[in-house]
Amino acid sequence: GVELFGYQGVDGDIEIRVFNIYNKDGILGRVYPDCNEASTVVFYIISGAGHTWPGGNSILPERWAGKTTDKIKANDVIWDFFKAHPLP
Repeated sequence: GVELFGYQGVDGDIEIRVFNIYNKDGILGRVYPDCNEASTVVFYIISGAGHTWPGGNSILPERWAGKTTDKIKANDVIWDFFKAHPLP
């Protein structure tokens, strides 16, 4: 679904559209299209995760770094973003 967020900027009120692109297994992916200079921002929230690399292996014990997830792979998500948004 689409959500609208608004805030008051220097030049008046600004509306930001937000689309949920992923929502399962405690992971929420959101895209903020049409940001400054036609940029796109993608943001993922992983509930219950620590300071780890999703889909990777941590060399630190869970008690130090927190839990990780294998439900999403950060390498694949980042690569997909760059393939969809190449530089001119």
